[in-house]
Amino acid sequence: MFLLRILQVSAFRNCCFDTEKWIDGIPEPGPLFEPLLLALSSPQAPSIEDAAKMPPSLAYSLMATGRKREMDPAVRLAAAEALLLIVQTETGTGQVQNHNLPLQ
Repeated sequence: MFLLRILQVSAFRNCCFDTEKWIDGIPEPGPLFEPLLLALSSPQAPSIEDAAKMPPSLAYSLMATGRKREMDPAVRLAAAEALLLIVQTETGTGQVQNHNLPLQ
């Protein structure tokens, strides 16, 4: 299971080196950011006010009980690198801000 998770996240991270060419075509970033954010999030649920500002699918996933943080540091590192590569672009930063994604 570890190998599959690290391969998926690493493959996505590698695609992020060329983010400017494909991020403009994504109208809703939730499906793009959600797996990365879930891998990095703490088990603590966000406040109701914070969850109300997020896309519904992400807020629902973060509010789920029994959710655990990704245990493998290699998967968390690859997810963090992918998010950094995305938000370094103007479009990626705009999508994070427009959709109130919790990247603070």
